Amino acid sequence: MGLFVVDLDGHEMDVVQVSVDPNHLKEKIGSLNHHHHEDDAAEGDSD
Repeated sequence: MGLFVVDLDGHEMDVVQVSVDPNHLKEKIGSLNHHHHEDDAAEGDSD
């Protein structure tokens, strides 16, 4: 999967190309969501 990001500001333009393996991205997002829930549980324990 690919993505181009273009930022035009006055006379300056930045172009960034990002290439991502969709399967790797899905795994990474899943692990971030998992850690987020652990943080919520830890915050609940401190009350």
